[in-house]
Amino acid sequence: MTRQGKSKRKKNTWSLKDANNSVINGFTGMFNEIRTKAGLKKGTFHDIRRTAITNWFYAGLEITEVMRLAGHSKYDTTLKYYLSVSDDLVDRARQAVRHSVSREMLERGVGE
Repeated sequence: MTRQGKSKRKKNTWSLKDANNSVINGFTGMFNEIRTKAGLKKGTFHDIRRTAITNWFYAGLEITEVMRLAGHSKYDTTLKYYLSVSDDLVDRARQAVRHSVSREMLERGVGE
């Protein structure tokens, strides 16, 4: 988006084409000022970007959709840098394994 909040096409929408054309000079300085006013001692715009991209994936968007929204041309980039494994996913995987192992042990009569 441009500073006026409108795209290059003068509509109140934003497109991937706009992203290639719209560069805000001094963005880092403006971001750091906002971050400071918010009371955040550290963090970058890419931290927010990573969170948003990861959340899109966990909200059910397909990997190709996430990849296109992120502006990546390769799956590897999206997977390596943005779709990290969250702690809740690891915990759910552990629970699934425990449940599976417990059920299997019961079926075999192990531990009786």
